[in-house]
Amino acid sequence: MALNPLPAELDYLSNHENRLSTVGLVRPVSGQNEKSDCITFRDARRENSLKENELSYQAQIPQRAEKYRSFSKAKLEDLPNELLDHIISFLNTEPPSVRKIKDEPSLDLTVSKTKDLKHLSLTSQIIRKLLLPRLFRCSRVKTICNGFCVGDSVISVPFFLDNVESFLSFLRSNNLLGYVKSLVVYINETPTDTLQEQSTLRKTRVIWRHIFPHLNPHSITIVGPPVYLARLISCEISTCDAWAFDMPLHILRLEQPAGRSMAPGTTHNKAAGLLDARPWTHMSLDEGSSLKAYRSYEYYLKITPSLLGTRPRECISEPLLAMTSLTCLHYTAVFPFYSHTDDVLQYAKAMPALEKLSMQLAPSVHSDIFSDRARTALVNLEDSWMEVEMGYSLIGHAVMEMGEKGKLTEFETLDYEIRDFRWTIASKFRDTMKGWKRYGGGRWRKVGSLWFPRLGEEWDSDELLDWGD
Repeated sequence: MALNPLPAELDYLSNHENRLSTVGLVRPVSGQNEKSDCITFRDARRENSLKENELSYQAQIPQRAEKYRSFSKAKLEDLPNELLDHIISFLNTEPPSVRKIKDEPSLDLTVSKTKDLKHLSLTSQIIRKLLLPRLFRCSRVKTICNGFCVGDSVISVPFFLDNVESFLSFLRSNNLLGYVKSLVVYINETPTDTLQEQSTLRKTRVIWRHIFPHLNPHSITIVGPPVYLARLISCEISTCDAWAFDMPLHILRLEQPAGRSMAPGTTHNKAAGLLDARPWTHMSLDEGSSLKAYRSYEYYLKITPSLLGTRPRECISEPLLAMTSLTCLHYTAVFPFYSHTDDVLQYAKAMPALEKLSMQLAPSVHSDIFSDRARTALVNLEDSWMEVEMGYSLIGHAVMEMGEKGKLTEFETLDYEIRDFRWTIASKFRDTMKGWKRYGGGRWRKVGSLWFPRLGEEWDSDELLDWGD
């Protein structure tokens, strides 16, 4: 028997007959059989159910929109501090003072194009409070005449030590004394007379007595003129030929292991000088370029104004106390005289605990010194490269001696990055550094030392050693 639709369903079908017909679900009413009636009723019920679901969904749209609006009002500060700190950690970058330590000395040592943390700290007070320990983990102290610079703000006060106290007071008021891990000290001051120079030197000599009782940084970097830098660490240098060199700034970096760092208020020596204030184990010295001196007559007789310059030989056997704890020494210069390279090696030999020596005597592959005509004018570059080659001849013998009589087990030359200079370095070391093997570029290891190549490293063959690959 034919199944007839209910009146309500007939109304629904009459209202939607055209739409359902277009999709082939309803046939014309005339001539319908039992089978077509069943199909029409079932499809009509399905269509009605879909329409009810659509109306129900549309009714829920305002509620869902309101829910999404509440989500959009959530702020970054609403996250837990632990999660915020983890997110912020991904913005950490290597300090520019570490990346640029092997470039020519410049007052832009701490300048970086990446300022993500600083920009983020300006968004809200809550985020800035979380960022302060990271922002001042690497701090800089800059002296400008009689002024003091913290970050980009200059505080003009009459005395240098008052400036240091202002810096420490800022750290103390924000509970940041324990977060400072790296400190860069600038000395950008040119004395106009002898009295001003002596006054500045007296101020700089006692700076560490005010810093170390409160701060315990893992590294300290000093940027300044050679004479001031020497006074700052209570050393003497020869300045008789300083006029012949283009060395306005030197960089000295001292590091101590994080695990063996001393607590604030303690010193390695009651003298409280920089070199003996902490058990420094790493020392880096960047002297800049000697290229200008090659213009002078008998340039090879000039004395380089350096912390590791010429001194009486009897002083070499009694190095400063801090040098006896050094295990790593890195020296950077641009075309130093081979006689000065020998002075540096003499100091290295006087360091009984030295285990690693790293040197760079030529411009880096990224340097633009050769394109600067003002610096290369009237300079015979063949003489400059000859001094570097002779320096590496001395280095080969010195490394061999320090490996036999001392604790030296590793030597590295960053000049190995210069592809055209590799064969020269390898040929200088081939006959002098017996018992040493090269691995990983410009690094040599003493054969028989308690060391094994790390994953991805291996000993280079003698063929590569001879020809510098």
